[in-house]
Amino acid sequence: MKWLVPALAIAAIVVATVTLVTLTLRQPSVPTYAPTPPTPREAGAALVGPILYTVDATAPEAWQAFSFRLGSVIEAGQGDLAFRRYSIVAGLGAGIRDLGETRFDDVRAAHVWAVRTAEGRYAKLEIVGYYCPGAQPGCLTFRYVYQGDGSTRVETPPGRVSWQSTRSR
Repeated sequence: MKWLVPALAIAAIVVATVTLVTLTLRQPSVPTYAPTPPTPREAGAALVGPILYTVDATAPEAWQAFSFRLGSVIEAGQGDLAFRRYSIVAGLGAGIRDLGETRFDDVRAAHVWAVRTAEGRYAKLEIVGYYCPGAQPGCLTFRYVYQGDGSTRVETPPGRVSWQSTRSR
């Protein structure tokens, strides 16, 4: 009987250890998104979005340029933003301002969380994912609203939802 209590304690420790190790080896479930095919379309002076877009930024040496005016990945060096693996940079004449902990839907004017495009237009942007199908890193997915009329108003009318989801979870 004296050996029963220590044996049960050791068995409990072994079971707890095996359980914890098993849980840490399990790959976490993360949302994944397939890259959006490039289909440049002129937005004109319209308010566009919200749109969900995924840029394939998996190549470690290649920058992928994105134009809000065209709503698409375009030729490198000509976009408002450029993406490469873990990096995001503003294009020539464009700018980015981080607003910190602000909900996407609470942003009504680009003076809060904004991207100023190379043409002097405004957009709001929220990063929503970073993984391609198969949990491969480098598919940067973001939601955005673009204002093509030159004003800073990026508020979408109530009830308007036009997400173009590429989620492949």
